[in-house]
Amino acid sequence: FKLIPSTKEIFAQNRIDEQYILDNGDNLLVSRNNGVWYLRKDGSLEKAKSEELDNFIKLNESYTGGKKLINNIIPIVTIKGGLLFIDDKLQIRSILNTSNGLNFDYTSSTMQDRAGDVWGTSDNIFKVSFDTSITYFSTINKLKGSVSAIKRVDGKLFVRTGKDLYDFVPKTN
Repeated sequence: FKLIPSTKEIFAQNRIDEQYILDNGDNLLVSRNNGVWYLRKDGSLEKAKSEELDNFIKLNESYTGGKKLINNIIPIVTIKGGLLFIDDKLQIRSILNTSNGLNFDYTSSTMQDRAGDVWGTSDNIFKVSFDTSITYFSTINKLKGSVSAIKRVDGKLFVRTGKDLYDFVPKTN
């Protein structure tokens, strides 16, 4: 491993919570302590100019990241402010939290399925269908433990909790 010199001073004592590759080859770095930065293809680091986004990320504490959605929207999970959706110009497109549908503001992970729906994790799982419906999965569905990650591997959906690893098996009717 080789340390990226430009990141040493800024991120030596501050975490990078999320990292997204942008279409131009640069990386977008998200930090709950330092806000949003660009790691350019040449290895240089540049502060992104988005005070509104920086303030939201710092106030609501960004958390471990996911991947860009198929429409290039970037989901940013937070532990205090729900799920934030931004575009590649760092404009806030949408915020999903307790004020508009979630049962909680703590989110920990996201993934997008083949249908384009976004699945998120917290103490349970939620699914955001862009037809505006949200589906929750919890102890009612035999899911035990605080959910920390969700991932599709070879067509199977795996869910990791603080207690166990689950394989989601949907109903066939």
